[in-house]
Amino acid sequence: MKKTATQNNEAKPLKYSNKSYRVASIGFGSMAEAICRNLRDSGIEIVIGARKAESYSAKKAAAENFDVRRMADAIKMCDCVLLAIPDLQIQKFFKDIKPKIFLNKCIILCHGLSFFYHPLSFPDGCDIILISPNAIANKLRQNYIDGRGDYALCAILKDESKKAAQKLKFICDGLKIDKNKIIRTKLKDEVFSDLFAEQSLLVGGILAIILSCFETMIEAGISEEASYLSTFHEIKYIVESISELGIREFMYKISDIARIGSVEAFFTSGLKEKIKKEFKKIYCNIETHKFYNNFINPPDAPENALERTGGESADYQRELGQILNSKLCDIYEKFKRKNEK
Repeated sequence: MKKTATQNNEAKPLKYSNKSYRVASIGFGSMAEAICRNLRDSGIEIVIGARKAESYSAKKAAAENFDVRRMADAIKMCDCVLLAIPDLQIQKFFKDIKPKIFLNKCIILCHGLSFFYHPLSFPDGCDIILISPNAIANKLRQNYIDGRGDYALCAILKDESKKAAQKLKFICDGLKIDKNKIIRTKLKDEVFSDLFAEQSLLVGGILAIILSCFETMIEAGISEEASYLSTFHEIKYIVESISELGIREFMYKISDIARIGSVEAFFTSGLKEKIKKEFKKIYCNIETHKFYNNFINPPDAPENALERTGGESADYQRELGQILNSKLCDIYEKFKRKNEK
């Protein structure tokens, strides 16, 4: 006997029309803007829920011809709510708004940190899905325009309607993330991989290596121009080549002197293992929740300091100042002005 959908424990397919399905975006930062633009271009109606009517983001959204409404009105009139505000503001956000407003809605998160650490702050009676694109905002938008979808780490965090999986696919389709690029993941994997990668490689590591390389050459008497061009300027081409060719082909495409010198300098020397050892310390701080706990409650900060400083310590401010005021930043501006002439 042929099994019915109910017998297969499958929900009936959703029959959404893009024009009849609305998504409210709470927040209109760089990532939210890219997502909203992509969904709108796919025919999904977008409403921006403004937390403050005269905020910069509300004015920007209006200037981009988005429908901007009061936050509560936007949520009420929409099927999905893209919660695109800073993670540390989400707990307070749910305290300040009536939870019943989310009944039968679907909350979309771009990062799972807030749900991982504070799941009880989220309202009941709604679906919650995680769609975390593996691209920064401008690339997410450009790849959509070029017809190339990005990968996304995705998870169903709450499935009250039993249709959360279909809603997740619907939004991914609107972002041009096809089924082969939807990577189902555990919440912990998305949260920890995001925190660790940005600290160890994508932000911290890349900036530290570029600056260290540039400063070493400057201190050795190499000209600022030569130091800049062989570090900051050239790294984008190297990363693009590794991405396009893969590691094996890239290593065989470069010169013998580059391959031998780099392997000896970083691998046979033991430097790579020293870096990995330090990376493990960074990961341990994340895995034991030490990083997050110290971030929201700095051990050397006075009571309620987070509200005033965002958890920024004096050491952080000093190091950030050195990055932003480095000679490399000045040389970048110099070359930028040359290119604009």
